[in-house]
Amino acid sequence: MLSGHSHSYERSYLIDGYYGFTWDFNETNKKDAGDGRRRRGRSVRQTRRRVLQAHAGAVYTVAGSSGQISGGTLDHPAMSLSSTCSAPLVIDVNGDRLDAKFLDDLGVVRDSFSIVKQP
Repeated sequence: MLSGHSHSYERSYLIDGYYGFTWDFNETNKKDAGDGRRRRGRSVRQTRRRVLQAHAGAVYTVAGSSGQISGGTLDHPAMSLSSTCSAPLVIDVNGDRLDAKFLDDLGVVRDSFSIVKQP
């Protein structure tokens, strides 16, 4: 899920079954507590290809800081990362793989994650 109304950058864990208030979020809502980055032989966050499969999880990304940044607490427990850095989110899709990079004004990658859909 990609949105951009807030003037900040936030990315959730892979979550499922969370529809309530901030205080209602708990560890059981995390399908995967990883950050979605490939490291030394560890695979990226993965979801199933079957669209109709219930409870495969979703990653929620707020990418609203490209043109303007603003404050806020940025402390929601569903988010694995939050930032008020002015930067765009670049998304590349190649086949079943999505790669996202949050780049600052100097081109430094502030966040990145990948999602691979498997059959």
